[in-house]
Amino acid sequence: MDCDIAAGTIQFLLKLGQSASFVDALMHIENLDEDLWSQMVGKREGLEVLQAGRLDPPANLDPSNLVPLLGMARSQYEVICADLPSSLDPLSLDLLRESSRIFLVTTPEVVPLHMAASRLRRLRELGLEDRVSLVLNRNLRHGLSDSEVAKLVGTPISFNLSNDYRGVQGSILNASPLAHDSELGKEILNLAHCLAPQFESKHPPQRRKFLEFFRIPHESESEVVMRG
Repeated sequence: MDCDIAAGTIQFLLKLGQSASFVDALMHIENLDEDLWSQMVGKREGLEVLQAGRLDPPANLDPSNLVPLLGMARSQYEVICADLPSSLDPLSLDLLRESSRIFLVTTPEVVPLHMAASRLRRLRELGLEDRVSLVLNRNLRHGLSDSEVAKLVGTPISFNLSNDYRGVQGSILNASPLAHDSELGKEILNLAHCLAPQFESKHPPQRRKFLEFFRIPHESESEVVMRG
């Protein structure tokens, strides 16, 4: 789910066309069932995606619709990833509270590291620090060391992602994944495996029915993962 409703890019990156959006789902929550959900999500190479929508979200968007929307999503998938804006607006805070893991993504320059430290302090105030994993993106392997980055942000690096400008630009132009045997591709697969180790199996996960969301989940079951 692309939940950056003021600046979402996933519709463009995945060439999703005029698929329905996260905002559409929130606005039509009273009619949202499994059939409508399957019509709303965009599909790209095995992914099902709710793109953010137009970059001028309606002023009457009701944040209370988020919980039933997540209920529907949880009934359909074992793992849900939500891409959040850098701002900690009320909708983003509600999504963070619903998450099981939060990926705080930064690059190794001084300003982004300062902003990451500021976000981490706010997450700590909200009691969410134990869910946070720091992702260092576009690591140039020179300049600040991993220990210096960790000290500046205030938490150890959980995942290092290489700087592969040419590979990433090629993937964007083709709306296709990075080569799995590239350095960055392997690093992304490692991150994905930590979210969903069960997908090593050749058997696809079984979807749950909507009403199953209301049972008490086992502590080992996956929930919502947030990236911001």
